[in-house]
Amino acid sequence: MIHILQHHDCEGPAYLATLLQERGLEWQCVRADRGLLPGEMEQCSGLVILGGPQSVNRTDRFPWMRREIEFVRLAIDRGLPVLGICLGAQVVAAACGMQVVNCDYREIGWFPVQRSGAGAESAYFANVPEQFTCFHWHGEQILPHEDLPALAATEVTPCQALAPQPRVLALQFHLEVTEEAIRGMASAFSDELADEMIGLDSLLWDLPQQLAESQRLARAVIGPWLDVVAAGN
Repeated sequence: MIHILQHHDCEGPAYLATLLQERGLEWQCVRADRGLLPGEMEQCSGLVILGGPQSVNRTDRFPWMRREIEFVRLAIDRGLPVLGICLGAQVVAAACGMQVVNCDYREIGWFPVQRSGAGAESAYFANVPEQFTCFHWHGEQILPHEDLPALAATEVTPCQALAPQPRVLALQFHLEVTEEAIRGMASAFSDELADEMIGLDSLLWDLPQQLAESQRLARAVIGPWLDVVAAGN
C-alpha cells in the first residue's frame, strides 16, 4: 500500500492517482495536516508527500510537521521509496538535513525548468529534454547542497529536484496537476495570486497542451519511481 500524505483539500494526488491506477498499485491518502500518519511503516510499500501551504520552518504554527519530518526521515532510513512534491520535496529535504528558505518571490504558473548535468545522469530525468515547462506554486525553496546536487533548476529556484538516495525523489514543481487541481489551488490561495498580481487566465493559458506535456513528463520522471515501488511489491 502506498501512503500519500496530504496537507490541503485542494492538493490531492490528481494525475498521480491515474498513474497509480494504471500500474495497479494500491494507495490511500492520509491527512498529515490533521495530525495523522500511517500506523505501521511495515505496511507501506511507498510514501508520497504532497504539497500544501504550510512550511517546514514553522513547526511552531504547525506542530504536527515536526512529527511528519521525523516519520519521513525514518522512512528514508529504512529504504522505503519516497516521493515528495512541492512542500513534500521540502519535507524530504528537511528530513535529510537540508535547509529550506524563502524565495525572493513566489514562483506561480508555468515556467521552464533546466535539467542539470546531474539530472542527465539520473534515471529520473534521463528521458526528459534539457529544458521543459511545468507548473509551479511555491514561496520557499530548498538550498542546494554540494553533497546532494540538484537535478533541475529554474532562474528563481536553483534546486527544483533532487534524489538524496536512489529510491527517494523530491520535486519542487507539480507534475501531478490537472485542470481541477489548478483551479482548486487558484481558489484556495487567491490571496497569493493577488499579492503577485497573477491572473487565473495566465494559469489556464493553452492548458490542454500544457497538461498534455506535463503528463508526458510525469510519466517520464515519476514513472521510474513507480517502477521502484512496483518492483518491491
